[in-house]
Amino acid sequence: MARGIYHRSVVAGFRRSAGAVLCVALVLAGAGAVALAARRSVPRADAHAVAVAINLRHGDLPTLKQQAGTGGSQGSGSSGGGAQLARCTGVPTEHLDDWASVSSPTFANGGQPELQVSSATSIAPSVARVASDFAALSSARGKVCLQQLLDAGLRSSAPKNASFKASIAVMSSPVIGADHTFDYRVTVVLRVTEKGLTVSVPVYADLIAFGWGQAEVVLQVLTSLAKPSASFERKLANVLVARARAQIG
Repeated sequence: MARGIYHRSVVAGFRRSAGAVLCVALVLAGAGAVALAARRSVPRADAHAVAVAINLRHGDLPTLKQQAGTGGSQGSGSSGGGAQLARCTGVPTEHLDDWASVSSPTFANGGQPELQVSSATSIAPSVARVASDFAALSSARGKVCLQQLLDAGLRSSAPKNASFKASIAVMSSPVIGADHTFDYRVTVVLRVTEKGLTVSVPVYADLIAFGWGQAEVVLQVLTSLAKPSASFERKLANVLVARARAQIG
């Protein structure tokens, strides 16, 4: 049976796991070399609107389809994955209580190889809190904890007739023009066996995070079979940075 028959179900299972990674990646980023400068102080009452204004929208990806039922927002509070990561790395769980946390819709090509793009923006109570989180979670321990969370998510979502090998690597193209920046490539190779035939399906999720003032932003690009385009990711990251700077100063 051709591997194309399998790849959609595999991507769907991996996307559920990668979605958890996306949530916790908002706080899993490395401190950049750009010095902090004065930013507009975002009051709590404006936090949700600012997060929405920064995120990706359909006009940024007109050739992709907006998936029904995707996107959403939440107020303060932490996700289960975020709380697990905080406990693992030793970051105080109160650091996950953002003033706003908003996800964009997911935009997809609906074809093969798979392409899915989304973003998420959180507004923290202070610039100092953002800097503290980025510094604390850029350690080697942070990467180990993220790997553990990814493995657990995949074990719970992978098909019963599948095995997987997952890895996380730091990419060498951080976002330009942000206070803090870091980017991870999550690679998962699933081996699916059915009726004696084994098919290998590679899936990639690039998590590109940056901080600007009180904003923590993550761009997620997920593909199957082929790695994401670096130029495509840079273009979208530049859009997000420009919006963060426009909103916060």
